[in-house]
Amino acid sequence: SQNSLACSIMVFIRTSPFVSQEYQYSNSVCVKFEKETDNTIIIVKAAIEGLKRIYRENFLYKKAGIILLDVIS
Repeated sequence: SQNSLACSIMVFIRTSPFVSQEYQYSNSVCVKFEKETDNTIIIVKAAIEGLKRIYRENFLYKKAGIILLDVIS
């Protein structure tokens, strides 16, 4: 509704900071779009691609999210 487009997306995940050091993990990755977009399908596919790059098995994740970057009119 704002007629904005995003140029890239950041995906992040982390475990709880209150668990033992060996069970803590956090990471993030930025994924650039080929062309700026507001298409939900493209954004979700990029988020999944980013998550696949940083996800590690055997961790209990506490927080995850995405942030749209370089938003333009």
